Amino acid sequence: MRSTSRDAAAEPALPLGVPDPTEPRSRRPGRPVRRRPRPGAEYVHSLGSNALASLGLPAGTQMIVDTERTPQRGDIVFLRTRGRLRVGVLDVELGRPALRGDEGTFWLDQTTEVWGVATAADPPLDGLTW
Repeated sequence: MRSTSRDAAAEPALPLGVPDPTEPRSRRPGRPVRRRPRPGAEYVHSLGSNALASLGLPAGTQMIVDTERTPQRGDIVFLRTRGRLRVGVLDVELGRPALRGDEGTFWLDQTTEVWGVATAADPPLDGLTW
């Protein structure tokens, strides 16, 4: 059932404090819009430990870290937890997200913050023995 009024167009609008429509303001001519430059999304990080030596990445390896990329399972990620920066391979253990490395497995909790994902690595040649 619909309710309609007979003279809906003749009723005055209620004053609800809505301002009258006006023209949109134009920008001042000759003044360019300044935007802050976005901070770099990629950093170069040098590994300080042999946490990924089994992957062929010993201490001293320089890695390019992308801070805006979403990590996927199997990616090398950098985490910040309890004031420490950890590096390892993102994985799942017993249904929980985990960080695997040569130092063992570390389960991720709510206090863990993903700092970035490694996109490229440059291991030092003198650290590798043939």
